[in-house]
Amino acid sequence: MSGAASSLTRTCVLFALPEEAAPFLRRLAVSPELRRKCIVTVSGVGAEKAERAVKEWQASSQGGRLIVCGFGGGLTEAAPSGSLLLAERVLDATGSGATLTAYRPDAAMRAAAGEALGDLVTVPRVLITPDEKRALNMRTGAVMADMETAGAVRAAERAGTRWMAVRVATDSVDEPLPFDFNDYADSNGNPDRRRIAAATLAQPWKIPALLRLGRRSSFAAGLISQFLETYLMQLMD
Repeated sequence: MSGAASSLTRTCVLFALPEEAAPFLRRLAVSPELRRKCIVTVSGVGAEKAERAVKEWQASSQGGRLIVCGFGGGLTEAAPSGSLLLAERVLDATGSGATLTAYRPDAAMRAAAGEALGDLVTVPRVLITPDEKRALNMRTGAVMADMETAGAVRAAERAGTRWMAVRVATDSVDEPLPFDFNDYADSNGNPDRRRIAAATLAQPWKIPALLRLGRRSSFAAGLISQFLETYLMQLMD
Protein backbone atom coordinates (compact mmCIF):
# COMPACT_ATOMS: atom_id res chain seq x y z
CA MET A 1 0.00 0.00 0.00
CA SER A 2 1.38 3.41 -0.94
CA GLY A 3 -0.06 6.14 1.26
CA ALA A 4 -0.60 9.60 -0.15
CA ALA A 5 -2.12 10.97 3.05
CA SER A 6 -2.72 10.00 6.65
CA SER A 7 -5.04 7.25 7.88
CA LEU A 8 -7.75 9.90 8.22
CA THR A 9 -8.08 10.33 4.44
CA ARG A 10 -11.62 10.14 3.19
CA THR A 11 -11.17 8.33 -0.16
CA CYS A 12 -9.14 5.25 -1.04
CA VAL A 13 -8.29 5.08 -4.74
CA LEU A 14 -7.50 1.48 -5.66
CA PHE A 15 -5.53 0.37 -8.72
CA ALA A 16 -4.25 -3.09 -9.63
CA LEU A 17 -1.04 -2.11 -11.44
CA PRO A 18 1.60 0.61 -11.05
CA GLU A 19 1.10 1.54 -14.72
CA GLU A 20 -2.55 2.34 -14.04
CA ALA A 21 -1.70 4.53 -11.06
CA ALA A 22 1.39 6.34 -12.37
CA PRO A 23 -0.20 9.47 -13.93
CA PHE A 24 -2.44 10.07 -10.94
CA LEU A 25 0.46 9.61 -8.52
CA ARG A 26 2.35 12.30 -10.46
CA ARG A 27 -0.61 14.66 -10.05
CA LEU A 28 -0.85 13.76 -6.37
CA ALA A 29 2.81 14.66 -5.84
CA VAL A 30 2.21 18.29 -6.82
CA SER A 31 -1.25 18.79 -5.30
CA PRO A 32 -1.53 19.13 -1.50
CA GLU A 33 -5.32 19.37 -1.85
CA LEU A 34 -5.54 16.02 -3.63
CA ARG A 35 -3.22 14.44 -1.06
CA ARG A 36 -5.55 15.67 1.66
CA LYS A 37 -8.52 14.03 0.00
CA CYS A 38 -7.22 10.57 -0.90
CA ILE A 39 -4.84 7.68 -0.45
CA VAL A 40 -3.67 5.50 -3.35
CA THR A 41 -3.37 1.73 -3.05
CA VAL A 42 -1.92 -0.64 -5.66
CA SER A 43 -3.26 -4.11 -4.97
CA GLY A 44 -1.83 -6.36 -7.66
CA VAL A 45 -3.85 -8.34 -10.19
CA GLY A 46 -6.95 -10.30 -9.25
CA ALA A 47 -10.06 -10.08 -7.10
CA GLU A 48 -8.48 -11.68 -4.03
CA LYS A 49 -5.64 -9.15 -3.94
CA ALA A 50 -8.08 -6.27 -4.40
CA GLU A 51 -10.27 -7.55 -1.58
CA ARG A 52 -7.26 -7.91 0.72
CA ALA A 53 -6.04 -4.39 -0.10
CA VAL A 54 -9.42 -2.87 0.75
CA LYS A 55 -9.56 -4.75 4.04
CA GLU A 56 -6.08 -3.47 4.94
CA TRP A 57 -7.12 0.09 4.15
CA GLN A 58 -10.30 -0.28 6.18
CA ALA A 59 -8.31 -1.57 9.16
CA SER A 60 -5.97 1.42 9.07
CA SER A 61 -8.53 4.15 8.36
CA GLN A 62 -11.44 5.77 10.16
CA GLY A 63 -13.93 5.37 7.35
CA GLY A 64 -14.10 6.89 3.92
CA ARG A 65 -15.06 6.27 0.33
CA LEU A 66 -13.58 3.79 -2.14
CA ILE A 67 -12.97 4.33 -5.86
CA VAL A 68 -11.81 1.26 -7.80
CA CYS A 69 -9.96 2.26 -10.98
CA GLY A 70 -7.96 0.79 -13.82
CA PHE A 71 -7.95 -0.78 -17.25
CA GLY A 72 -10.73 -2.89 -18.70
CA GLY A 73 -11.53 -4.87 -21.81
CA GLY A 74 -14.44 -3.86 -24.02
CA LEU A 75 -17.15 -6.49 -24.51
CA THR A 76 -19.37 -4.62 -27.01
CA GLU A 77 -19.06 -1.94 -29.66
CA ALA A 78 -20.46 0.42 -27.02
CA ALA A 79 -17.11 0.23 -25.19
CA PRO A 80 -14.34 0.86 -27.73
CA SER A 81 -10.75 1.31 -26.64
CA GLY A 82 -10.34 4.61 -24.83
CA SER A 83 -13.92 4.68 -23.51
CA LEU A 84 -14.52 5.42 -19.83
CA LEU A 85 -17.06 3.40 -17.87
CA LEU A 86 -18.70 4.33 -14.59
CA ALA A 87 -20.07 1.01 -13.40
CA GLU A 88 -23.82 0.98 -12.97
CA ARG A 89 -23.46 -2.50 -11.51
CA VAL A 90 -20.46 -4.75 -10.80
CA LEU A 91 -21.08 -8.41 -11.60
CA ASP A 92 -18.93 -11.07 -9.94
CA ALA A 93 -18.02 -13.85 -12.39
CA THR A 94 -14.92 -15.01 -10.50
CA GLY A 95 -16.56 -18.12 -9.07
CA SER A 96 -17.38 -21.43 -10.72
CA GLY A 97 -21.16 -21.17 -10.38
CA ALA A 98 -23.57 -19.91 -13.01
CA THR A 99 -25.16 -17.33 -10.68
CA LEU A 100 -23.59 -13.88 -10.71
CA THR A 101 -23.62 -11.66 -7.64
CA ALA A 102 -24.42 -8.05 -8.55
CA TYR A 103 -23.27 -5.00 -6.57
CA ARG A 104 -24.49 -1.43 -7.03
CA PRO A 105 -22.25 1.56 -6.27
CA ASP A 106 -23.19 4.41 -3.98
CA ALA A 107 -25.88 6.37 -5.81
CA ALA A 108 -24.63 9.81 -4.76
CA MET A 109 -21.02 9.07 -5.73
CA ARG A 110 -22.07 7.75 -9.11
CA ALA A 111 -24.43 10.64 -9.78
CA ALA A 112 -21.65 13.13 -9.13
CA ALA A 113 -19.38 11.37 -11.62
CA GLY A 114 -21.35 11.60 -14.86
CA GLU A 115 -23.38 9.46 -17.24
CA ALA A 116 -20.91 7.00 -18.83
CA LEU A 117 -22.84 4.10 -17.36
CA GLY A 118 -22.98 0.36 -17.97
CA ASP A 119 -22.36 -2.94 -16.22
CA LEU A 120 -18.84 -4.10 -15.39
CA VAL A 121 -18.07 -7.80 -14.91
CA THR A 122 -15.09 -9.11 -12.94
CA VAL A 123 -13.53 -12.31 -14.28
CA PRO A 124 -10.65 -14.53 -13.08
CA ARG A 125 -8.52 -14.32 -16.23
CA VAL A 126 -7.56 -11.96 -19.05
CA LEU A 127 -9.92 -12.25 -22.02
CA ILE A 128 -7.82 -12.72 -25.15
CA THR A 129 -10.08 -13.31 -28.15
CA PRO A 130 -13.13 -11.55 -29.59
CA ASP A 131 -15.11 -14.78 -29.17
CA GLU A 132 -14.37 -14.83 -25.42
CA LYS A 133 -15.43 -11.22 -25.06
CA ARG A 134 -18.66 -11.61 -27.01
CA ALA A 135 -19.56 -14.77 -25.11
CA LEU A 136 -19.14 -12.97 -21.79
CA ASN A 137 -21.29 -10.09 -23.01
CA MET A 138 -24.00 -12.53 -24.09
CA ARG A 139 -23.87 -14.24 -20.69
CA THR A 140 -23.83 -11.13 -18.51
CA GLY A 141 -24.91 -8.09 -20.53
CA ALA A 142 -21.83 -6.26 -19.25
CA VAL A 143 -20.06 -3.79 -21.53
CA MET A 144 -16.58 -4.08 -19.99
CA ALA A 145 -14.57 -6.66 -18.03
CA ASP A 146 -11.84 -6.45 -15.40
CA MET A 147 -10.19 -8.72 -12.82
CA GLU A 148 -10.35 -6.81 -9.52
CA THR A 149 -13.46 -4.75 -8.92
CA ALA A 150 -15.79 -7.42 -7.52
CA GLY A 151 -13.21 -8.41 -4.91
CA ALA A 152 -12.75 -4.81 -3.81
CA VAL A 153 -16.45 -4.11 -3.54
CA ARG A 154 -17.11 -7.35 -1.63
CA ALA A 155 -14.94 -5.93 1.14
CA ALA A 156 -16.56 -2.51 0.81
CA GLU A 157 -20.08 -3.90 1.04
CA ARG A 158 -19.29 -5.94 4.16
CA ALA A 159 -17.96 -2.88 5.93
CA GLY A 160 -20.61 -0.45 4.72
CA THR A 161 -18.06 1.54 2.72
CA ARG A 162 -19.45 3.75 -0.03
CA TRP A 163 -17.83 2.96 -3.38
CA MET A 164 -17.83 3.44 -7.12
CA ALA A 165 -15.85 1.89 -9.98
CA VAL A 166 -14.18 3.56 -12.97
CA ARG A 167 -12.62 1.66 -15.87
CA VAL A 168 -11.16 2.66 -19.24
CA ALA A 169 -11.02 0.11 -22.07
CA THR A 170 -7.58 -0.65 -23.50
CA ASP A 171 -8.90 -3.13 -26.08
CA SER A 172 -12.16 -3.32 -27.99
CA VAL A 173 -14.38 -6.34 -28.44
CA ASP A 174 -13.15 -7.13 -31.96
CA GLU A 175 -9.44 -6.97 -31.12
CA PRO A 176 -7.50 -10.03 -29.94
CA LEU A 177 -4.67 -9.29 -27.53
CA PRO A 178 -1.18 -9.88 -28.97
CA PHE A 179 -0.37 -12.57 -26.37
CA ASP A 180 -2.26 -14.79 -23.99
CA PHE A 181 -1.17 -12.79 -20.96
CA ASN A 182 -2.57 -15.49 -18.68
CA ASP A 183 0.48 -17.54 -19.68
CA TYR A 184 2.88 -14.73 -18.75
CA ALA A 185 2.05 -14.13 -15.09
CA ASP A 186 4.58 -14.35 -12.28
CA SER A 187 4.08 -16.34 -9.08
CA ASN A 188 1.95 -13.49 -7.66
CA GLY A 189 -0.33 -13.39 -10.69
CA ASN A 190 1.07 -10.09 -11.98
CA PRO A 191 2.47 -9.61 -15.51
CA ASP A 192 5.99 -11.03 -15.86
CA ARG A 193 7.51 -8.35 -18.06
CA ARG A 194 10.75 -10.21 -18.69
CA ARG A 195 8.87 -13.21 -20.08
CA ILE A 196 6.67 -10.94 -22.18
CA ALA A 197 9.78 -9.21 -23.55
CA ALA A 198 11.34 -12.58 -24.39
CA ALA A 199 8.16 -13.72 -26.13
CA THR A 200 8.11 -10.48 -28.11
CA LEU A 201 11.68 -11.02 -29.31
CA ALA A 202 10.75 -14.53 -30.38
CA GLN A 203 7.65 -13.26 -32.27
CA PRO A 204 8.63 -9.82 -33.58
CA TRP A 205 5.60 -9.65 -35.90
CA LYS A 206 3.55 -9.03 -32.78
CA ILE A 207 5.48 -5.89 -31.87
CA PRO A 208 3.07 -3.43 -33.61
CA ALA A 209 0.07 -4.83 -31.71
CA LEU A 210 1.99 -4.74 -28.44
CA LEU A 211 3.05 -1.15 -29.02
CA ARG A 212 -0.53 -0.21 -29.85
CA LEU A 213 -1.72 -1.80 -26.61
CA GLY A 214 0.98 0.13 -24.73
CA ARG A 215 -0.15 3.43 -26.23
CA ARG A 216 -3.75 2.71 -25.38
CA SER A 217 -2.81 1.75 -21.84
CA SER A 218 -0.93 5.03 -21.42
CA PHE A 219 -3.94 6.94 -22.73
CA ALA A 220 -6.26 5.03 -20.40
CA ALA A 221 -4.09 5.76 -17.36
CA GLY A 222 -4.01 9.45 -18.26
CA LEU A 223 -7.78 9.59 -18.72
CA ILE A 224 -8.34 7.94 -15.34
CA SER A 225 -6.00 10.48 -13.74
CA GLN A 226 -7.90 13.39 -15.30
CA PHE A 227 -11.21 11.95 -14.16
CA LEU A 228 -10.00 11.38 -10.61
CA GLU A 229 -8.54 14.85 -10.22
CA THR A 230 -11.76 16.51 -11.40
CA TYR A 231 -14.00 14.20 -9.40
CA LEU A 232 -12.08 14.30 -6.13
CA MET A 233 -11.69 18.07 -6.15
CA GLN A 234 -15.46 18.49 -6.30
CA LEU A 235 -16.22 16.06 -3.47
CA MET A 236 -17.29 17.58 -0.21
CA ASP A 237 -15.42 16.42 2.93
